[in-house]
Amino acid sequence: MYLWDDLKKQIKETDTTVQCPVEGCQTVVKRQRRSFRREEQFLCTDHKIYISPTTWEYKNFWDNLLEQNDNDRQLMQTIVENKAESRLARDKSEDAVTWNVFRHLQKKNLVGKALQTCLGTKNEKDYSLIYWSYSQENKSVWKPLVDVRKIFKENQNHPSEPDLIIEAPSTIVLIEAKFTSGNRTTPSNLAVESNYVDGGDNWFRQVFQDDVDFQSVAVQDRFYELMRMWLLGTWIAKEKGKKFVLVNLVLEDKEPHVEEQFGRNLIQNSNRRFKRCTWEQIYRNVQTDIAGNHLEKFFKGKTLGYPNRRDLKRAFKLDE
Repeated sequence: MYLWDDLKKQIKETDTTVQCPVEGCQTVVKRQRRSFRREEQFLCTDHKIYISPTTWEYKNFWDNLLEQNDNDRQLMQTIVENKAESRLARDKSEDAVTWNVFRHLQKKNLVGKALQTCLGTKNEKDYSLIYWSYSQENKSVWKPLVDVRKIFKENQNHPSEPDLIIEAPSTIVLIEAKFTSGNRTTPSNLAVESNYVDGGDNWFRQVFQDDVDFQSVAVQDRFYELMRMWLLGTWIAKEKGKKFVLVNLVLEDKEPHVEEQFGRNLIQNSNRRFKRCTWEQIYRNVQTDIAGNHLEKFFKGKTLGYPNRRDLKRAFKLDE
């Protein structure tokens, strides 16, 4: 994994070429245009990355992951086999960031502490953590999610897939994690409207405001992904008799108004809430616990690549 100290602070490119971003490397490859491609002409063979003017992708996704002992590797391999899609090799992959942070926190029993200020709940240490719908306990997709997908007649080839599910004794938390991408999505097939509005005996009407409909929240406001997470998550929590929190996990300078913009569509109460949380909050909550280890190094050194096609940019604003 290449972090801030490993990388050139500025990258050189021409109309036809771009240099490897790793400090000291003289390799120059053909410049990519339009969509990113994993082809030999774009590969730095010394550092095993495919290069574009703004970012790179690892030839082997394990080079982008921190936690990889035998148990980690076995779990991740199983997740990849069951996951709807996997982009773990991309340097700006939100899946890779999610794994790097939460797998470490899980192993150190710090997940509750990391999210405590965001959720406003006590630090529950008795919980199950489910990555991308895969239940380690049951060795299959988490059954409540399987069931709710059927209730709302989701396309089984492209079902809703929370990045993380936390099931604690009193609460279910779904986490929709973002790194560089935003929340605004719309349905590719408008025919799914009736599935979500009518499913679960019109559950939509129990958890969205009276003046909100599918078109306004999913199409006009473009909160289709968050809408699905809220709808399915509240149903699961109801069936299990637990409280529910939907967390939108973002960079500190991204989506600053999402709690208000998406939240105004929802019927929230003491049993179900929508919260914006930041990666930087998580870092501050566990800063003393991870001091000196590889997760601290990751937070301090992770970059966004070269977003303006020249200057390297840090990912996290840590005020240090």
